[in-house]
Amino acid sequence: MQAGLDLMAEAETRSYRNPRTRALAFRDGLMLAVLAMRPVRIGNCAGMTLDRHLEFDGDLVRVRFPAEEVKTRRPLAFLWPPALVPALRTYLSIHRPTLLAEPSSQLWLGRVGPLTRDGCIEAIRAATRRTLGIEVPPHFFRHAAATTVALHDPENTPIITSILGHSTLRTSEKHYNMARSAKAARDLQTTVRLERRKRPTVHKGA
Repeated sequence: MQAGLDLMAEAETRSYRNPRTRALAFRDGLMLAVLAMRPVRIGNCAGMTLDRHLEFDGDLVRVRFPAEEVKTRRPLAFLWPPALVPALRTYLSIHRPTLLAEPSSQLWLGRVGPLTRDGCIEAIRAATRRTLGIEVPPHFFRHAAATTVALHDPENTPIITSILGHSTLRTSEKHYNMARSAKAARDLQTTVRLERRKRPTVHKGA
């Protein structure tokens, strides 16, 4: 997620000769950040439209995909990450209009119109290559997010099953248990370090 935030911050502060280049950089950053938190399949990500899939309700933005558009043939609904709603509004009010060459309800736009599935894949690979030094395929976000949500938002672990589209909890529980074990190990290391600091210093010869 941090790579996406960094890209958006750079797009807002760096000097660009072409406003479209700035808009594309912000778009890529927002896409990375959203996929890190809500890793929908790339086909759904590319196909998101403002009139069909996004519902604005005050400070909340709901995302809905009907069953016929989801691989599991089950409807998918979730909240756009609240922390990224301001960035979404910035994209919609400033950067998306810059890219809008002709009327379109597609959320993600490219240089020559709505971004296709392949266009999204290439944008993600290029953005991660630029920010992380390696190309990260979109499916990686689906693997990583299960652990991320389990670690940082354990109360909402069902979101893993919902968004990743697992038909059972088995795969999600595996991610959750792995994340819980990793957290326990880190907590133990922290406790050991704190206990060591509490111990009085013993000087030899005293």
